[in-house]
Amino acid sequence: MRSPLELVGAHPWQRAVFTTYSLSLSFFESAILDQLVRGGARSALILADVDGVRGALSEQGARRAGKEYNIEPIKVPTGVFHAKVTALAGEGECHVMVGSGNLTFGGWGGNFELFEHVHSASAADAIRDTSDFFDGLAEGLRARHGAQSECRDLAAVLRQTVEGVRGDGRIRLFHNLRRSILDQISELAADLGGATRLVAASPFWDGATAINSLCDSLKVDRVHVHAHPSGVVRGSFGSNWPKVSPKGKVVPVCLDHFDLSGDRRLSHAKAIEIICRKGRLIITGSANATRAALGDGGNVETSIVRIEEDRSDGWTFKPAYPLEQLDALDDDTEEEETIGILRATLEEDTLYGQILQPRLQGSAAAFLITSEGSRRLGKVQLDDASRFTVVATGLEVQILQGNRFTLRIENEHGRAEGFISFAAFTEISKRSGALASRLFALLAGTETPADVAAVMSWIYDNPNVLNRNLFGSHASAGTKSQAEDETIPVNLLGSSLAPPQPSQSAGNKNSQESWKRFVDAFLASLRERRGPFQGQIANPLGDDEDDEDEGGGTKEPARETDPWIKRSMAIFYKVFGALLTNENTQRFFWVAFDLAQYVCRRLEPEPAEVSSWLSTLVRMYDEGVVDVERRDTIAAATLLLHADDASDDGARAARLRLLRMKVAIEGACPDMGAVDGFRAALGAGADFEKQWERIRVIRTMPEQVQEFLKAIENNGPSSGYPDLPLNRDEWPTLERALEEVESREDFKVVPRGTRACPRCSYDLPREQIGNLRSKAVATAKNCCGLVLVCAEV
Repeated sequence: MRSPLELVGAHPWQRAVFTTYSLSLSFFESAILDQLVRGGARSALILADVDGVRGALSEQGARRAGKEYNIEPIKVPTGVFHAKVTALAGEGECHVMVGSGNLTFGGWGGNFELFEHVHSASAADAIRDTSDFFDGLAEGLRARHGAQSECRDLAAVLRQTVEGVRGDGRIRLFHNLRRSILDQISELAADLGGATRLVAASPFWDGATAINSLCDSLKVDRVHVHAHPSGVVRGSFGSNWPKVSPKGKVVPVCLDHFDLSGDRRLSHAKAIEIICRKGRLIITGSANATRAALGDGGNVETSIVRIEEDRSDGWTFKPAYPLEQLDALDDDTEEEETIGILRATLEEDTLYGQILQPRLQGSAAAFLITSEGSRRLGKVQLDDASRFTVVATGLEVQILQGNRFTLRIENEHGRAEGFISFAAFTEISKRSGALASRLFALLAGTETPADVAAVMSWIYDNPNVLNRNLFGSHASAGTKSQAEDETIPVNLLGSSLAPPQPSQSAGNKNSQESWKRFVDAFLASLRERRGPFQGQIANPLGDDEDDEDEGGGTKEPARETDPWIKRSMAIFYKVFGALLTNENTQRFFWVAFDLAQYVCRRLEPEPAEVSSWLSTLVRMYDEGVVDVERRDTIAAATLLLHADDASDDGARAARLRLLRMKVAIEGACPDMGAVDGFRAALGAGADFEKQWERIRVIRTMPEQVQEFLKAIENNGPSSGYPDLPLNRDEWPTLERALEEVESREDFKVVPRGTRACPRCSYDLPREQIGNLRSKAVATAKNCCGLVLVCAEV
């Protein structure tokens, strides 16, 4: 039999929705979310009662909420949101689990729970009923929340999977958003000729109110109640055994199928069997045997009903003693009761939200909460539906980087807290698919070599996803920061119960802007100073005889490189080459630069490879990829590239590159921290301040030619061209030109890149072309002997 966790990881679900009362985010992230990610799921949503969300707010270790999945709190004014439904929708099919287990370690593993698993191919009626349940939630029936669009979309997807499929009526899902479960059960029993026997197992009861109502509705005079041999768990409400009212109506029995070995107590499993004259009904799910669950106007519940016509045999059992009455646990949560629950969605630099419990109005203060404490955002104005909006500049980037935040709104009438949903995740997931979790890991600095390999492959296959220039103007360019005490009106919010969704909120930008901001954060993460991945110790015990050296000591165990590091390197070679082709360089130069330096920091490549990458990058930097804000970075890269050449020629070459890059050489030495990854990989320990000073003082040959031309204009020699006389073939002609005006016809100033004599149009010898490029002087030796000089840097 497949477990719930196995089902979650079985397919690449496009959509996964979980409803629950209690909630453990550490369980969800470590067990369920990882299964979904490995299976390639695109989106995950948790709909949880406000009490469950309140408990989850304290789980500091859960850091992926709001990014890789969303949590929507649900407030049921008449009770609690107690439904436990898991809906998994894939390509043309869906699976639905309905049971008693909450989204916790116990609910999906440790407790004694019951789950029903139905599939669109075999239980079309139950799938349509599930669709109706989510439609009811979208309509706001008996529940307040902000996930209307998500519920509506899921309902449509579920209906599509059974479109044209005829159900057989044998499996149904009952919910009580429109009618009580008790009424629906009674109607089914009547259709099967009326009930003749009633058997129930439930950990919680409300005395005998609900079960008496069920007996009266079914017209049976008694109910056989399972008395679990190991007892039941104590709850915070109700009783563990129905009181006998009237005498004899409750008959204690021990169900054979529930009589488990060991001392496992009946914690949450609920089941009802009704034997009828023309068949039987089996009801399992979230509903306890209480009025709040089975009757009108209480909790929100879901149950699966199996209808077996023409079957008279039922569960077998033996007589038992009634369980000892246990009082409900003391509810020692006075402080928690004062904390309400809110929902909030972050779009760009603005939070849109609503307090679901309690209803607060008027002016209030907003705070961001982290594990280190709180930070005041400013004042908000709550409308009559407790909706608000508040500016949180820079929060989006911090969330992308893996930081965990919750939001608190408070005034003199109360306070509320809640998780922050990241609106841009929808667009990020749409563009990156199952890779989204790996991208978020890289942004947070928690990536593995396997994540790096996957991201590198993704970039190689889709380089344009990182091209910011394809997306138009930056959305946040004109965003103003909010003063701490600035009151923010809500007059732009709609009149519906829920706060505006990101696609409806004031000032909403195109979804491409969400992706652009994500790309900015992704590229910024590549520039962070992170250390190398750690290898694994091949022989951690050190018990091999060959490990002992001659002195009787033990050698340090050899470290085995993670095979994904080698794979990541192999993929990077392809990515680097693809990004720096002639047609791609202008678009992806800085992406290639940042990726190369990231690889240097994390994957520890060989110095020779790093030197080759750095040389390629410096060579290919031109006016087409100029970024004024990063000109200091390319200056540092140039300085590093020439660090091993202490000659004058090396200093001139470095200065010439910098001048062509339009770097202000007169300024201070560039920050070498901008190329710390390259520097560490190369093991460069040069005195860069001293090297920079040499570059500032020395003059390139084109600059010396410029000084020579000034001397010509001034009709007298100067000291600004000390190296020109070293060109023995050309200097005599140039020296005469300083003294004799008529000799100035013997040389000519030509642009950089000249390859032919400007007077005769004959091609210059290859050697002279090289001289003109490196020394800024040459001679047209194969024609008129004209001396050529170049003053262009």
